[in-house]
Amino acid sequence: MRQGSLPVLVTSGSTDTMTLRLYGTAAGIQRVSLSLAYNGDTAPVNPRTRVASALASAGFHLTPLKCNEKTEGATSGNLVYVMKAPGKTASALRENWNCGADGDCGLELTMLYRKAELTQVECAAAS
Repeated sequence: MRQGSLPVLVTSGSTDTMTLRLYGTAAGIQRVSLSLAYNGDTAPVNPRTRVASALASAGFHLTPLKCNEKTEGATSGNLVYVMKAPGKTASALRENWNCGADGDCGLELTMLYRKAELTQVECAAAS
C-alpha cells in the first residue's frame, strides 16, 4: 500500500484535504481509495453531497449497484455504484461513511476492480 495526503477542490472555493491510498502488488494497482475526515455537526454541506455533485459535473454517471440509500443509516452506511465516464471502462465505486456521537465523521470512496470485493460490502438492510 502507498498512502499520501492531497488537497482536493471538491466545489468551487472549497478545498478538502483527503488521504489517497493505492493498494496492489508488483503486478499493478488493485484498489484506489480517497478518504476525508470532517465534522458532521459543523459541515455547511454534507461532503457526500459535494462529492456526488463534483463527480456529476465532471461527467461521471453513478448507477446504484448494491445497498440502498433509503435503508442505510444517516450516521453510517455503505453504497456501491457502477461508475461510468465517457470513453472509460466502468468500475464499481464504494461509498462508506461513519459519524460518531461527537460529530467526527469520515467518508471513504473506493474504486473496486474485482467483483469478489463486492461480497465484502455489508448493507444495513442485510444486518
